[in-house]
Order: sequence, then C-alpha cells, then structure tokens
Amino acid sequence: MINAGNIRSSGVELHLNAMAVKSRDFSWEIDVNVDKNRSKVIELADNLKAYRLDNIGATYGNQGAQSSPFAGVPIFGGSGLTLVAREGSDWGVIVGKKIRTYQALDAAGNKIDSPSNGKRMVGPDGFYLYDAGQDIASVLPDFKGGVFNTFKYKAFTLKVMFDFVVGGKFYSTTRMFNAGSGLSEQTAGLNDRGKPKRDDPSTGGGVRLDDAVKADGSPNDIYVDAQTLYETKLFDLNEYWTYDKTYVKMREINLGYSLPGLLLRKTPFKTASIAFLVRNPFLIYSKVGGGVDPSETSSMWGEGGQLPPVRSYGVNLKFSF
Repeated sequence: MINAGNIRSSGVELHLNAMAVKSRDFSWEIDVNVDKNRSKVIELADNLKAYRLDNIGATYGNQGAQSSPFAGVPIFGGSGLTLVAREGSDWGVIVGKKIRTYQALDAAGNKIDSPSNGKRMVGPDGFYLYDAGQDIASVLPDFKGGVFNTFKYKAFTLKVMFDFVVGGKFYSTTRMFNAGSGLSEQTAGLNDRGKPKRDDPSTGGGVRLDDAVKADGSPNDIYVDAQTLYETKLFDLNEYWTYDKTYVKMREINLGYSLPGLLLRKTPFKTASIAFLVRNPFLIYSKVGGGVDPSETSSMWGEGGQLPPVRSYGVNLKFSF
C-alpha cells in the first residue's frame, strides 16, 4: 500500500441565516449555504504522472492516459472514457476523444488571428476530426449550495428547499444512445435546407455540422448521412456527449397546519400538526436540457443510462403531550 499522492484542497463556504420578513401573522426565514472548493493534484507517487480514478489500482505512466472503461459506462466502439488525477491539474479530469479545433497559421507556421479559430473541424467527408486520449473537462463545479425557506402564516407553515450546482462537466450515455438509436429529436426533422434530415444528402437531405469549419478555415458546407452520423461517427465521440452539469433542483416542499388549541382541549395532546410533503418534485433548471437529470447521475462525472428520477409523497403527523 502506498500513498497515492499529495492533493491540495482549498475553498470557501458561506452560510447565511436570516429572518427576511416578520410581522404578527406572517414570517419568512431563509437559510442559504454556498461553497466553492478546488482540489489540485500537487504530486503523485513515484514514477506516476497521472492516476486513473474510475478504476482503483489502474495507473498511467509518464505518457499520460490510455483507453480505459468509464465508471458506470461500458466501453463503446472499442475505446473508452476515463477520469484522471494528473500532476499540476485539478482532481478529476475527464479524458477521452476530443473534437479537433481550428487554428490559423501563417506561412512560417506561426499562429495568427482568424474568425475561425477555436471552431470545430471536419474532414473532407464532413464528419468531425478528433484525437483520442485528450483532456475534455474538469468534473469539479465552480460552486454549489442550497436554499431552505420557511414561510409561516398564522397556523400554516410552508417549507421549500432547493439545491444547485454551477459548472463542472458530466458524461451522458443516455443522450448518446438516444441519438445512436435514432430516438432523439435531433436525429429527425428538417435540415437547414428545409429537407428531411434522414433523406439522402444527394437529394437535399442529410445533416450539416454547422458549428464546424474545414481544414482551410472556411465554413463547413458538406451534408452527411444522418444515420451514419448519429449511429457511427458521433457514437462514442466522448466530448460531444459531455455536458455542463449546472442545475437547480427543487428538493422538498412541505405544507403544514397546526391545529388550534381549542380543538385539543379535551385530548391528551398539547399540540398537534399535519403536513403534506413531496421530495424531488421537479427540476427547476438544467443547462443540459430535457431527457437527463444532472442531479441524479450515477456518479459525479457521468451517467450510464439514467432511469427516471424518483418523486415521493408523504404525510407527517406530529403530536406532543
């Protein structure tokens, strides 16, 4: 057994509790907790420059990350996605196939400015160019937190709690399989020429990757077969299925009522209340959009085919003697 390395974590946490409004019949109390934390890999064990986090015991040499299984996600197309801790980088870097981007060069090979710089590139066939074993993104969020509100009006109490995450990336197998099987909305409909995407490109159909440029930096004008694109070329193109994890999730709503003392006068109870509650009622906001709930991923960095999130309901009765 060895010490895996030296990881430095630093951050700040803010906790605020306040009575925002208070009157004779109504009050609003708010409790906010926000934290920001970064973990940086300072040094790993001898002879290691990177360490695979998704499979304990597997390591990488000085050449960097190799193909490997992604925790909770099977290997697709004979290659894999992995999570790595690398010296000098944030803990938790997603490594895999990354789409190549354009950089204009002068005759001497020096970088020069161009409006096409940074845009994705396609090859002569109109499909994305990519490189394997590349750093895609960090899984660490910019910050996260939660807000708990308590509203009281006479004998009624309403408690509302939600949490949020801003930043950080995750990998979605659900999105990839939906597109690869032709079930997602993006695989059907009309293209930018007003023709069905699934028609043959030679008759006006097909898909044009309009966020990309060709090798000379000119806008991509090549239309490709939709089935080939989603079933083969994009399937397992890891960066394409890596998304921002930013979300706001309603975690609990609780509505309660305290029975008046007159109703309890002839009972053994001093107080009694009833509350109706629902947990995980809905997702308020998700940057990734519909079809995937980033608050319910199987790990902090990916989901391997997501089941619908569970919403639960309950009734709470309280009595005091």
